[in-house]
Amino acid sequence: MDSGNRQLLSDAQRTMALSEELHGLPPPEAAERLRREPDELAGRALALLNPAEAVDVLDHVPPERRARVAHLANRSRKELRARCA
Repeated sequence: MDSGNRQLLSDAQRTMALSEELHGLPPPEAAERLRREPDELAGRALALLNPAEAVDVLDHVPPERRARVAHLANRSRKELRARCA
């Protein structure tokens, strides 16, 4: 496996782990947990949650970051749908 594929696999594992962690937290705590992560990873992790759950978490993300992370989550959700179609 080349380094690009290893990085992709590592990113996917981090995304899944973060999404599972967020799912187990109340929305305010999940939003706090996202503070330690880059926007891209936060968006990908939120895209794996139930949309209503993701919105609840985003409601607790600071406004200056909320739009960026929501945009990235929406983009990731569209990419996932396209791959599954």
